[in-house]
Amino acid sequence: MKQITSLLSCLLLLVSFSIAAQTSVLSTNSQPIDEDRYDEIKGSPYLFKDPVKADILTVKDEIIEDVYLNYNGYDHGIEVYKNGRVTFLDENKYAKIIIQKHGLKNNVDGDMVLVPTPQKSGTKGLYFQEIYSSPTVTLYKKFRIAKKENKINTPGETVVQQRFSKYTDYYLHQDGELTLVKDKLDDFIKVLGHKDELKSYAKKNKNKLKSDQDIKELMEYYGSLEL
Repeated sequence: MKQITSLLSCLLLLVSFSIAAQTSVLSTNSQPIDEDRYDEIKGSPYLFKDPVKADILTVKDEIIEDVYLNYNGYDHGIEVYKNGRVTFLDENKYAKIIIQKHGLKNNVDGDMVLVPTPQKSGTKGLYFQEIYSSPTVTLYKKFRIAKKENKINTPGETVVQQRFSKYTDYYLHQDGELTLVKDKLDDFIKVLGHKDELKSYAKKNKNKLKSDQDIKELMEYYGSLEL
């Protein structure tokens, strides 16, 4: 009987910790959602068309499950939504975002993993997608948004139209250095080496780096060379 009581106490304690973590992430610095925030700008600053369900791993290894969020590539940051309010995640407290069903084309198969930027002087709130990671090298993808203006001259006035434009950048993190690379085989070879092996692999597997999954598989092959 004592063992059952002890087990129940442990379960209740775990549940209370989970609830506390959920409450913390969803209430700290939350504010009402501003539906008109980008009303005058065409396009969207967000990574996903609609908020997606994700799990959040804190720096204390606590897991917060089934949170709805989106990534803002213009204002840089992960926005968590609940009950008509939004919370902007502090990258110093939340170590990893795991999205099981991201639904993005040309992305990796399986889970999408977002982590705080490895840049030493990165923008506050900035997260990168971690595509591949090993003890010696990590490949990141950065999603960013730029606001562009287009001036249209009409009789009597000049109309300024604003639009969000989406960009993606790839970075290799190796030996403490963060290097920007294009999604081209030669760019990866310049940083990673193993020219003959990587070219032979790409040719044999008809891998032209057309998607993030292609790039991930190239990195996995490179990782096998390093073993």
